[in-house]
Amino acid sequence: MNFFASKEQALASGAPFFHSFTLAHLFYLMFCAAMIAVVMRSMKGRSQQTRDKVLRYLCLLLPVSQALRIAWEVYAGIFTWQYSMPFQVCSSMSWIALFYFITKNTKFLDYIYIVGCSVGTAALVFANLNGNYPSFYYYTWQYFFHHTLFVLIGLFHVFVCGRRPQIRTAWFTAAILAVLVSFDMALNQVINTLLHLPRVSPTSANYGWLSFGAPGTPLGTIEKIFGTRFYFVGEFLAAIIVFGLMYVPFIVGDRRRRRQTVGGDPTGAADAIDVIDATDRPEPTPERVLAFAGTDADRGSDR
Repeated sequence: MNFFASKEQALASGAPFFHSFTLAHLFYLMFCAAMIAVVMRSMKGRSQQTRDKVLRYLCLLLPVSQALRIAWEVYAGIFTWQYSMPFQVCSSMSWIALFYFITKNTKFLDYIYIVGCSVGTAALVFANLNGNYPSFYYYTWQYFFHHTLFVLIGLFHVFVCGRRPQIRTAWFTAAILAVLVSFDMALNQVINTLLHLPRVSPTSANYGWLSFGAPGTPLGTIEKIFGTRFYFVGEFLAAIIVFGLMYVPFIVGDRRRRRQTVGGDPTGAADAIDVIDATDRPEPTPERVLAFAGTDADRGSDR
């Protein structure tokens, strides 16, 4: 079977379909983990400038990956207005990465870490291809590559470049998510109306998975618990919980650093001291080291 064959040709080849929690799924998860580990490991000992440059290239690669997938779906005859446009929560990471590439505003990367890492990890573990596709096929491979790529970007942003999402800028992430959800709800309504489709059916528009949950995923479980009528309520509550949990390590870390910086000052006067991140400190370049050494020598000559 041709790796890039149309879906009709792929199905006619008799190649085995992909199913979650099988050897093929395990293979893809190992590929995803190796991809993240190799890229992050390769940055050890690299300068901050190099790390930032690699991060920007990764952010540019994400929308390219999304565009190639859409082009291939048109070629393979599986493009649909109900699913294929880049407005799913995972697909929207391409827009966010592109906005960062253009503006260099790291708040966009905070969004990819908080929302992208959680949603992307769930999509990798509870893989749902929205149809039957062969295990070793471009569509299947691209699904795992694309989700792994924006998970990698989020992890790279925090653990390689050393930037920490701040709770005081959480409103930015929440605002992007609110805009996306509002847009997807309106888009689903418009498409279903124009195509004369019901709100909930296998062929209905379901951008953002806002109308019903994907079978075999946490969203499917939420729909079973809350029912289709109150599915969005359950999805909203789950989003708040995940949103909070993703920020907890940084809140705890900030408080611990403040206690260490304050040093138990009983007056509380030291609370006003700003805690400086290690990533904000200038790198110890040779010029700075020589300048510091020269200053220290001058001080010694004055003694």
